[in-house]
Amino acid sequence: MARLVRQKVAASTLVEVIVAMVIASISFLLAAGFFWQIAVGSFYRKPMKAEQLAVSLLNQTMAEEAFVSGAVENEVYRVERIVEAYRNTPSLLLVHIRVLTTDDRILSEAKQLVYVEVAK
Repeated sequence: MARLVRQKVAASTLVEVIVAMVIASISFLLAAGFFWQIAVGSFYRKPMKAEQLAVSLLNQTMAEEAFVSGAVENEVYRVERIVEAYRNTPSLLLVHIRVLTTDDRILSEAKQLVYVEVAK
């Protein structure tokens, strides 16, 4: 008569499978979080840099008292400084800084009123 040979087959229990799935899920969630942070972070970085540029140029204009209109352009931004009399009052100037993309989309704006002594 043939004899049945019993061999132990290596298998995993249900608990081990669940633990492995939890570890894999956590790994995927962390990877997705990092990917999302990189993808979305670069989208918001450009407007934030434009805002910082507008504010710093406005502060530089106030510190140097350089109330002259002009524009500067580089590969990423075009910065316009517009200085004009506020409501036709020569002693009150509106300094308007606009940061635009190269295709003329406004990224940031900063405005400030300045009182200037006018020589008579």
